[in-house]
Amino acid sequence: MIRWCYILFMALLTGLYGFRVAGQYVQRTVPVTWLPAAHLWQDGGLSYSYASPLQIAVLLFMVISTFRAARHAIVPRRWKRRLAHLIGWVYLAATVVRMVPGISIPPTYAWLETSFALFFHLVVAIYMIALAVYLDYDATRRKEHYYQAYGTPD
Repeated sequence: MIRWCYILFMALLTGLYGFRVAGQYVQRTVPVTWLPAAHLWQDGGLSYSYASPLQIAVLLFMVISTFRAARHAIVPRRWKRRLAHLIGWVYLAATVVRMVPGISIPPTYAWLETSFALFFHLVVAIYMIALAVYLDYDATRRKEHYYQAYGTPD
């Protein structure tokens, strides 16, 4: 049951990020009024022509990782868990550091323009942390099953 909570949470975060990628594409190609303007989807670090392939690669990673986690197809190796924790926590810290000036200093219009894109950076960081926690849980579960079947090492 707990495993499916992790997977559903990762699927929700993947869907949110997919909404970002699709929404940004729609606003760049055929703008609609019910979505935020195209410049709000991007925080200005890279131009859309460079950022779009990176966003699609991140989205593919999220989709594949969530699907493989649901099928028990990810072997929770220690290096994978550590790398996912490292990427997730460093990315979260970097995003929060970028958000602090906008929160502590009275917000300007320029900060409000990038806060929409920063939300999706938080989504990716939280996804990586959730993936790392899931891998920790799965490693513990696999170890318990192994010891139940074969006994503890002497």
